[in-house]
Amino acid sequence: MTAFGDGRAEILRNDTAKPVTVPMPTDAELGALGLRLLTACLSGDRATVRCLHCPSVEADRLRVLGVYEGACVGVVDRRNGVLLDVCGSRLALDAAVADAILVEPAAA
Repeated sequence: MTAFGDGRAEILRNDTAKPVTVPMPTDAELGALGLRLLTACLSGDRATVRCLHCPSVEADRLRVLGVYEGACVGVVDRRNGVLLDVCGSRLALDAAVADAILVEPAAA
C-alpha cells in the first residue's frame, strides 16, 4: 500500500497489477463503524487495532512490533505523538503514523 499526501492509499492486489485507490474514511464513517483514529484516544484508553491504513512497509514494521489487526493496545501518553503499551512493551509512534491506525475503543 502506498500513501498519498491527500489521505488516499494505494493497494496492490494479488489478482491484478492495477493499483486500487482507497480513501481514508471520514470521522462520520469511522463513528458509524465504532472506530476512531489512534490519535483520538486519550491516555489510559485501551483499544483493539482494526486497520493499518499506511504504506505496506510501515504496516509490516508495525505488525512485527506487535501493532497488528486484532492486537489490544493501551495508550500510555499522548505528548509528542502516542506512547503505546503493546504486549507489555512500550512503543512510541509519531502522530503521522498513529493517524494511520484505526482502532475500536475497548468497553469501559
